[in-house]
Amino acid sequence: MKYYLIIILSFLVSELFGQAAGNILRSRGSTGTETILNNNNSNNTATRATVNSAALSNGEQHTFTVSILLNQSADTYLAVFNATQIGETAAQTEELLSTRVTNFVNGLKQYGIPETNIYIDMVSLLPVFGLEATEEKLFSKTFNEVPQGFELQKNIHILTSDITTVEKMVALAAENEIYDLVKVDYFVNDMLTVESQLRAKALEIVKKRMDTYSTLGINSTYEVEVHESMQTIYPINNYDSYQAFKTSSFAAIGRRTTVRQSDKQTTLYFKSVDYSNFDFIINPSYLAPPVQFVMQLTVKYYKIEKPENETTPNNIYYLISPSGAIQKLNIQE
Repeated sequence: MKYYLIIILSFLVSELFGQAAGNILRSRGSTGTETILNNNNSNNTATRATVNSAALSNGEQHTFTVSILLNQSADTYLAVFNATQIGETAAQTEELLSTRVTNFVNGLKQYGIPETNIYIDMVSLLPVFGLEATEEKLFSKTFNEVPQGFELQKNIHILTSDITTVEKMVALAAENEIYDLVKVDYFVNDMLTVESQLRAKALEIVKKRMDTYSTLGINSTYEVEVHESMQTIYPINNYDSYQAFKTSSFAAIGRRTTVRQSDKQTTLYFKSVDYSNFDFIINPSYLAPPVQFVMQLTVKYYKIEKPENETTPNNIYYLISPSGAIQKLNIQE
């Protein structure tokens, strides 16, 4: 039996978030829009895998497709805070922001976060412009932009293995007038173990299906082709949003009065991948939003018919010496 293996590994590089997702979600709104594997249902924001199947074709080809999902907790987390400062001069702006950032970083030591797990990223230093009137006429004024100060931005990167410390970081940052938690990246260290788990379970299910369909005559004379696809689904791609509120009074609308709409709160929540399209889910229950790995394994069996009158060639080898003498060699293949 001959085997052909085709592997497609597709790991999404978009940022990974869970309970501590960061303010980036607010700017993105509903985020469950990533397409995973063969999902063509654009109306469902939860990612889907191809429905498992066992397809047969005239007894010449047998195809088995298996989809496996694994929920995995992250090993480490990277929280990114943004700090912004405005000042009249560049030196003053740097001094004011450095004081706030230093106090914040020093406070992180109480949560067991060493300095080696903290990185200050200098983002930008930009001039701030104001308007100054330069010419006044009877019906108009002319204004010019003039520099009035500077704006300095820095990002604080903090690596931790305990997600519960992120909430404490937010409170500590607020004490130092740092209010923007940009994002929280999640990292899974041992990707090879995850891949092995998925593949082992997929092959186990394929073997059981083969045993079920053994009456079809699949044997060692069949050639085998294996297609493997794997993708990583990050929690940020599975967050959805909604607004829950009651409409204005119909009595007020009936009087043709002007109704001023108030801002409605938008609720964000984690919406997992739909479980209904998977053959097996590893770690199906979870508390915190997990990193989700999907593997799809397709095994195809091809029946190859050999020609009835196929013959084995009988090769004869000769050795010709420099003098022209010919000697037959006895070589067995």
